[in-house]
Amino acid sequence: MLVEPKGLSVTCHYRAGPALGPQVTALAGEVAAATGLVVRAGRKSVELLPPVRADKGTVIAKWASPVGAACYLGDDTGDLAAFRALDQLAARGIGTARIAVPSDEAPAELLHAADVTVDAPEGAAALLRTLL
Repeated sequence: MLVEPKGLSVTCHYRAGPALGPQVTALAGEVAAATGLVVRAGRKSVELLPPVRADKGTVIAKWASPVGAACYLGDDTGDLAAFRALDQLAARGIGTARIAVPSDEAPAELLHAADVTVDAPEGAAALLRTLL
């Protein structure tokens, strides 16, 4: 397991040892119960987050609201919140693009919600270069 500190949260990755998934998830559950943190499953990872109502979607809603257009590239379950925020911005007339990066681990719901998909990481980089 690789533990990635992220400031206010921590992600426990088990990509290098997929068989550890149940153990990592159980350990994260124990830590969450003891600390009040919230567990969120990711791509071969488990996140421990503070119990606040903030996610990628709330960030998109805050920072993209005053602009005329916004796009978001995602490949994980946590990115669905950003896609939903883009939907809300689009309903207000802001131009949006939901871009998914498919993989064996990308959730089907994310791929279905995307306006376009690109191959990672080269496809994502090529798309971003076209915006310059």
